[in-house]
Amino acid sequence: MGRIINRFTVRIAAGAVMLCSAAVGQAAPYTWTGSGTNGLWNNGANWTGGGLPTSGTHSVFYTGSNRLSGTVNGSYTLDRMQFNSTATGSYVITASNSITPAIQMRGDIINQSGLLQTIGGTTSPTRLRIDYGSGTATRLIDVGSGTIAFNAVIASSPNTTLVKQGSGVLDLSAGGSTQTFTGTLSLAAGQTNLIAALGSGVIETTNGATVNLNPSNGSNYTIGALFNSGTARVVNDVLVNGASVLNSGGTVEFKTLASDSVSLMTFTKPVTLGGGLFVDVVNTYPNATVTDSQPFKLFEYSEGATGSFATVTAKYDGTTLSFSQGVDPDNPDLWVSGTAPDGRYMTFNQLSGDLVVVPEPSTLALAGIGCALAGWQAFKQRRLRQRERW
Repeated sequence: MGRIINRFTVRIAAGAVMLCSAAVGQAAPYTWTGSGTNGLWNNGANWTGGGLPTSGTHSVFYTGSNRLSGTVNGSYTLDRMQFNSTATGSYVITASNSITPAIQMRGDIINQSGLLQTIGGTTSPTRLRIDYGSGTATRLIDVGSGTIAFNAVIASSPNTTLVKQGSGVLDLSAGGSTQTFTGTLSLAAGQTNLIAALGSGVIETTNGATVNLNPSNGSNYTIGALFNSGTARVVNDVLVNGASVLNSGGTVEFKTLASDSVSLMTFTKPVTLGGGLFVDVVNTYPNATVTDSQPFKLFEYSEGATGSFATVTAKYDGTTLSFSQGVDPDNPDLWVSGTAPDGRYMTFNQLSGDLVVVPEPSTLALAGIGCALAGWQAFKQRRLRQRERW
């Protein structure tokens, strides 16, 4: 009987230990109240259940609109940061100026508020660091129908995948700080604005997602590689340092500038062409001639390009022009557009990356006839001079 009781007691004790271990492993939830005399994260009065400890893993939630500015003044480990649907204000999570605070992010960032929520502050350079760790992980950044503005340095391993979800907007801007993101940014929906360099990170876009490559400093925007099945808008020069694929179903968009220049996308490794190309040509060029055309350099390939775009279109002089490939049998990679209202048309060579505005075909024909007549006239004059000698 004593042995039975002892065994039963041991089993109860073991079960209690397991329950305690499970409780320790679970993340403790903290909800921001902003009821303290300041907006510091380590102020217990700002959280339900007391202060947010720097030890352990926790989940933080934002509701309401009390004290919209909070300051991270330590290092914390989170498995979730969520702005609830009950959040009625736009929060700004800043960083302390005296230290470099870090959030060890081991989970997802969710915005259910439908509003703009800012992580890292609104001024630059930011000092807040979001660290996704050195292991293999897939984390969500779900903006919902709202906006998440990242003005923080993002650190990761090459095996980290950040999946952007939601129909809203994700702004990535490190505010002048150097990004150390080396993983993959997978854009599944909505719009993403890449304003700060992403380091060696890889960009993936799926059908329905749009990425604006728009560096704020006007210099090259460097990414590790591009796998585009959505829409990639090149707003400024982009340097792609890895083998890339422009998939069918995706579109690359350019827009020329009023200064008669255009952004350049440079691939330093092999690229496979596919999908669509669209160019919005802002100005018109009525003075373009055969010998003085208007060229734009869209692509540059250091190690060549294979494949072919499926469609090429351009907006010029208020009209969207469709291009046809194979018009020139001697140059199968040349695309030729229809004629614009001002009588010009365009060509695009997908292997050289050049878009050129030239006179309409009839003008070219007249130019050819003019050259032929000039040649005939010179021939006649030579014959007359020969007769005069005789």
